[in-house]
Amino acid sequence: MMQVLDAIGKGPIYAANVSIYNAGGQLIKEGLTGKDGSFMASLTDGIYVVEVATKGYTAYKDKVVVASSADTFLEVLMVQEGR
Repeated sequence: MMQVLDAIGKGPIYAANVSIYNAGGQLIKEGLTGKDGSFMASLTDGIYVVEVATKGYTAYKDKVVVASSADTFLEVLMVQEGR
């Protein structure tokens, strides 16, 4: 699970575009965050690239390692453009 938040106020960001790519660069999951800023994806073990974009904020991109031995939670803090 991931949650997308404003970096300053820590409020959830609704309807942010989330894209998840496998290690080979293939898009495997995309969608929008919910009202609470959450996004769920069932992923197998591996390394993924997560991209998040929404109007008024600098785009986010990072690698995430998923292991079946533990739940993976990602908190994405989005920075407003111009800050």
